[in-house]
Amino acid sequence: MQRLVPPRTELHPVKIGGAMPDHHESFTPLDPGRINSMDPIELQYWCKELHCAEADLKTAINAVGKHVTAVRDRLASGSERSRPSR
Repeated sequence: MQRLVPPRTELHPVKIGGAMPDHHESFTPLDPGRINSMDPIELQYWCKELHCAEADLKTAINAVGKHVTAVRDRLASGSERSRPSR
């Protein structure tokens, strides 16, 4: 009687520590009309999309809510942009 052995699968060592790979390139929000401020990956996405700092994005969300159009308009008005300190 011959024993069937499944093919050997190669194991790759797991790298511990170091930078986390950037898988955000293909990220799209579940609801593209609203900003989920509780999701750090989504915040990074919207910061990149709206060309703003995270602090400015959160301030705009607190001022006008989570609708992307309202946040975009608020950021465009310049009232949420961080000013360089003198």
